[in-house]
Amino acid sequence: MNEGTTEVETGVELANKAGQALRQVVEGSQKVTNMIMQIAAATEQQSAASSEISGNVEKISNLSQENNAAASQTSQSADDLLNLATGLQEMVSRFKV
Repeated sequence: MNEGTTEVETGVELANKAGQALRQVVEGSQKVTNMIMQIAAATEQQSAASSEISGNVEKISNLSQENNAAASQTSQSADDLLNLATGLQEMVSRFKV
C-alpha cells in the first residue's frame, strides 16, 4: 500500500512538473509571437519610410533635370543677348555725332 501511495505521489509530482514545463513553453511561444509581431510592424514602418524616400529621391531627380534645362535655356538666352548687344554696338558705332 505504501509503495502504491509513493508511486502515486511521484506520478502527481511528475505531472505537476510536466504542467509547469508546458506553461513555460506556452509563455515562450507567446514571447516569440510578440517579437514576431514587433518585427513585422517595424518591417512595415521601414517599408513605408523606404517608399517615401524613394519618392523624394525621384522628385529631387526631376527637379535637377528641370534645373539643368533652365540653366541651359538661361545660357542660351545670355548668348543671344550678347550677340544682340554686339550687333547693337556695331550699329551705334556707325553713327557720327
